[in-house]
Amino acid sequence: MFGKKGQLTLFVIIGILLLFSLSLGYYFVKQPFKIPKDLRPAENTLKNCISNALEDGIEIMGSQGGYIKVPEFIAGSEIYPSTSQINFFGSIVPLWYYVSGNGIEGNQMPSISLMENQLSEYVKEKIVDCNFEDLENEGYLIKKENKLNVSVSIENSYVKAEVEWPVDFYFGELSARLTSHEVKLKSNFKKLYENAKMIFEKEKQEMFLEQYSLDVLT
Repeated sequence: MFGKKGQLTLFVIIGILLLFSLSLGYYFVKQPFKIPKDLRPAENTLKNCISNALEDGIEIMGSQGGYIKVPEFIAGSEIYPSTSQINFFGSIVPLWYYVSGNGIEGNQMPSISLMENQLSEYVKEKIVDCNFEDLENEGYLIKKENKLNVSVSIENSYVKAEVEWPVDFYFGELSARLTSHEVKLKSNFKKLYENAKMIFEKEKQEMFLEQYSLDVLT
């Protein structure tokens, strides 16, 4: 079992590592179908909406220990004061390791697949409300179908959202239908997650952070 000081130090560091994964840039993946030039503002607006939703989701996840929807809070006790979450500068960060009030150890380190699923759901929820009002005021007509599927993958140097969503664009006599939309955000999220995971595993085995703290204090 971890010492209390080492445990707290570990997860504050993990929170910091994930928090600083937010140096993001984005680039669009070209469509195989070339859309007419006058309809490109509508296409770009849609992709910007997807990109913004993905970026927001990554920021939330980065500040909450790898979660958008955090696990249920589990309280500690007088004997085992560690709870399953900490408030880290206003963000609720689930501890990857904790001891519940009745002394049961818990591990809630998120997997890559869990984070991908949460990001997918977040993007799906947000892009339904993409705002095309400015384009509509300029004479564009946008028709979105209800069928919508989002798949997010977290890769070594980027996070990618693949969106299957039939959307029809009209402007004057021009029209186009786009069904697939792909956006990539340059991000070191996965690398920092893996670094945090490595620290976590090393601490479980060696409690090196706790020992380092003791060395500094003595």
